[in-house]
Amino acid sequence: MFKFNGIDYEYFDHPGNQTYANERRVELPIAFAFVEKYKDILEIGNVTRHYRREWKHDVVDLNENPAWPIWNKDVLTFDPPRKYLATLSVSTIEHTENPDLAVIRITKFAPKYLITFPIGHDADSVLGLDYPMYFMVRTTEDNQWEQTMDKEAIKKYEYNKPFPYGNAVVIITND
Repeated sequence: MFKFNGIDYEYFDHPGNQTYANERRVELPIAFAFVEKYKDILEIGNVTRHYRREWKHDVVDLNENPAWPIWNKDVLTFDPPRKYLATLSVSTIEHTENPDLAVIRITKFAPKYLITFPIGHDADSVLGLDYPMYFMVRTTEDNQWEQTMDKEAIKKYEYNKPFPYGNAVVIITND
């Protein structure tokens, strides 16, 4: 179990993408709760449906297999066809050409949003934006995590050091 913003979550250990060994172990339980709460979601990056195939919310993903019912569009230019209750993006903005712009656009697609990304993986500039941010840090080799509010300390974390994969995660949310 881990705690995020005062709520207890179960770690998500799944063989798909080795969540038991990386940052998705904490990102996904938070994302799943967000989707369950709002249901009318636009997801940027097809992440949650790899683990919850029964979910049918709309997804935008530039590089996903077109066999999925999604829009193969770039979030930096995509215009949603309607307003949603919430937008979600799990470890996706760091793969865009402009993570700052991706965050700005995602937060405008719906009144509620949840965006996560690992520190040290091409999106650290987002820390300079003015959004509510929370931070999770990996504390052990066996992939235990805890929340911290120290934005300056988070900047010192690296991807793949000292542990494999993400060692710190930024969570941007107004929920």
